[in-house]
Amino acid sequence: MEWIQKELHRWIYDNIMVKWDSIRKKPAKLYDMFTGYHASQALIQLAFESTGITDNKLLSIPKMEKANAELLVHKLVDNFLRLRFPILLALNKVDLSGAVDNLAKFQEQLSDMEMVPVCAKSECSLQQKCKDGLISYQSGASHFHFNVQPQDLNDKSEKELHDIKDNVLQVFGNTGVLQALSQAVRLRSPVYVFPVSCLDTCQSISVITNEKPQVLRDCIVLKPGTTTGKLFDIMLYPPVSLLAGEYVRAEGVNSKGVKNVLHKHDVMNESNQIVKIMSTKKASSSTKTRN
Repeated sequence: MEWIQKELHRWIYDNIMVKWDSIRKKPAKLYDMFTGYHASQALIQLAFESTGITDNKLLSIPKMEKANAELLVHKLVDNFLRLRFPILLALNKVDLSGAVDNLAKFQEQLSDMEMVPVCAKSECSLQQKCKDGLISYQSGASHFHFNVQPQDLNDKSEKELHDIKDNVLQVFGNTGVLQALSQAVRLRSPVYVFPVSCLDTCQSISVITNEKPQVLRDCIVLKPGTTTGKLFDIMLYPPVSLLAGEYVRAEGVNSKGVKNVLHKHDVMNESNQIVKIMSTKKASSSTKTRN
């Protein structure tokens, strides 16, 4: 894990330093060096702010000593990687002997990283036996219930279920699969946006003639840092297909009901989750199928 982190850091750091002479002549190029990693402008800006690189700091780069410049770039790359490539360790096979001791070693050596003990094999087994009607089980739960008498199970299934209970559920609380997925998503939590045709009534955008009005019907899940302009592009095409034509303007409303004008470069977040985007053309019902 440490090797992967070092390689990622060195990759980005070397890409910057090989062009440092050019960056010293034009400091704004330092910002451009991070645009090739599918990172949004908002994320790059946050990395710069976390590093303490203000506009004035950027302009001081030409006069900066090389040693100080290297330290600054190392810190900037660290912050960028933390934001752009957050990592969660899903430590699988915790049902094996020695797993608890190995977990303790990982927690000691990688104390600054998030990690979840996981037993994917147990999760698969529980879900399959639930599907077969042998047990009642919900993913992420700390227990299961037999739907049949234990003696009605074959010896292999009975032993397997007891091992899962004794070695996984009672030791770690759950199989860790759902927990790992949930924590991984939270590392870069998505933004939820509700497009509407009217900010006052929150009526959803209708693309079908004589369609019954609905409120906040559509929810679009976006990557953090998505701009209003990118949201418009998403709404033009399947599976969303709620708009057509060219972008005109956009408005949003915050949790207090205050409306505000949104520009194409504005980032979608909790302050403008309900949004109305106007375009030059109404979407055709043929591009969107609804139940």
